[in-house]
Amino acid sequence: MSRDRAPEHKGAKTQPSMPLPRSATERLHNDDAHKRAIWRSPDGETRVIASIPDAITAIAGLTRGFDADIVGLGLHALLLTLHARRGYPSDAVRGAVIQAAETLRSVVPPQHAAVFDQALAIADSALLTGNDAIQALATFTTDAIARLDRAAERCGRRAAALLDEHDCLLILGDGAALRWMLHIAAGEGTTLKIADADCPHEATVCVVAGGCALMDGAIVGMHPSAIDAVAAARRRGMPVYALAPDGPTTAAAPGARLPAPLVSAIVTDRGVYRPERIAAYQHLPV
Repeated sequence: MSRDRAPEHKGAKTQPSMPLPRSATERLHNDDAHKRAIWRSPDGETRVIASIPDAITAIAGLTRGFDADIVGLGLHALLLTLHARRGYPSDAVRGAVIQAAETLRSVVPPQHAAVFDQALAIADSALLTGNDAIQALATFTTDAIARLDRAAERCGRRAAALLDEHDCLLILGDGAALRWMLHIAAGEGTTLKIADADCPHEATVCVVAGGCALMDGAIVGMHPSAIDAVAAARRRGMPVYALAPDGPTTAAAPGARLPAPLVSAIVTDRGVYRPERIAAYQHLPV
């Protein structure tokens, strides 16, 4: 995308070189011998996940936008439930898994609820047919995390392509796609500046991360202050790019709503869309 070259901004900080983002696939794995999972957060903190409460605490501490981590922690918690009840009667195991899935569904963002429905169906089917439920769920977990990891990287690459040399970014939110965007832009030699929170007027581009795109082009799950910041950015004629790696959803996340008219484009893993055209995402091949 071509825009007039941004002027120099004294209060903005030059974006430093960003390290390669580590995927959730790399940072989260099962320690079957000790019936636990080991997780390194996006910011480098290592935690032991040995129970449903451990997973819930870890999910609660995550900034929105780290979808693969959220889903991965929840699915690994379901695996721990199966491991803990290995050898139990199948009805008892099914009941425990159903209860665990319901608990996790209550704490993950609504757009991810369908993943836990699928996981529950896979585990339940394996238990009813006498197959290895742990292996079946482990395979599904690996695939689900990898899919979200890929979506974040692709979204970040598409977003990086929208940035011009010397753009000054007003960044609202966080997430894997945002970190990929910054890493890729830096790797391509694009010099960017990050607007100081106290000087948002210096920015030339607003990037919204961690929200959830709806089918009508609105972005939900935002902090109210972010809505005000976006509205101010639009009044100054600034383009607003919303990162939605996994595309739009019909499940509204809690939080403030960013109306579609305030969004210039929604960036997904499959393409860049005007808000009124985001429904076309559903018709493109993966």
